[in-house]
Amino acid sequence: MRLSFLLIFLAPIFSFAQSDSIAEQFLIDQKKYTDYEKAHGGWLSTKNTNLHYLTWGNPNGIPFLWLHGSLSNAYEILPIVNELTKNNIYVISVDYYGHGKTKFPETEVSVDNLADDISQLLNHLDIDKVTIGGFSRGAYLATAFYKNYPEKTSALILEDGGLMGLHYNLKTKSKDWLSNYISEQIENKPAELFQNYQSEQEAYQVLNAYTDKKYSFTNLSFINKNKNGEFVIYKEQESLYWMDDKKRFVEMILSPENSSLFQRTLLNLGLNQLNRPLTVPTLVLEAQSENDPLPYAEDYLKFSKNNPDLVSHLIFEETQHHIKFQHPVRFAESVIQFILQ
Repeated sequence: MRLSFLLIFLAPIFSFAQSDSIAEQFLIDQKKYTDYEKAHGGWLSTKNTNLHYLTWGNPNGIPFLWLHGSLSNAYEILPIVNELTKNNIYVISVDYYGHGKTKFPETEVSVDNLADDISQLLNHLDIDKVTIGGFSRGAYLATAFYKNYPEKTSALILEDGGLMGLHYNLKTKSKDWLSNYISEQIENKPAELFQNYQSEQEAYQVLNAYTDKKYSFTNLSFINKNKNGEFVIYKEQESLYWMDDKKRFVEMILSPENSSLFQRTLLNLGLNQLNRPLTVPTLVLEAQSENDPLPYAEDYLKFSKNNPDLVSHLIFEETQHHIKFQHPVRFAESVIQFILQ
């Protein structure tokens, strides 16, 4: 099955494995997750939300902040953290609105509000400037931070996103084409990840089929209790992006001005949309595949040629969007080399 536009946002984290004893593994992972959060987790109360984040390494090292992809969370960067910290890189990873343990604000917010929250987090951590990067939707949010706080941005790292508008390749399609296309995406989504569960263990068991056993404790970072006391994984997140039904999905693409403030400010964002020249070193990591969900190869190339002194452009062929998962060694090496240069 081809990687769809919707599955860009729904891709399970890491790889596939199954625990022998779910109940036993659940208890082990509960403790491991609690201990890990005590060692690496943090919270910051901002005017918009109570922001959850993770840190690793020497706080006096080179600061690097990561923004995860859609329906992922701050643990996304975990598989390469050791390689980063071994090179004196201080890693910060944020759960942005509605993901992981960070609640979506009660009032309407834009990507600019999130940039403000990240700026406040850097102040809290006593960091003046940071290399900020992100994957997919997170790359666009990194772009938003750079747009609002260029003076706090040392460099940008964009993993398959952040350059052209997120729906750039779809908004020129007809409404009928989009309707059929989106119907296919909704039918192909893993329905079991969008249910309500009566217990945390039940939700954990569902996620266990999608998570490498080495990282199964991170299952707990995806599970939250809703207002009805039920446990959910992704059940309430797709509504944040107007992807919860076909009509809203189509409207979000064709008329983003009618969607939520956060969604429309995100959809219209990208480095090519900024009304000023690039001023910081930028690592562009581009995934290319036969059914590329973000087919912007010519735009990436043009952007690189227009900024030869600032842009490092790496292409990962036969790769469907998730570069760090398909090529963890090359990804880590590329990021480390770029940060240290």
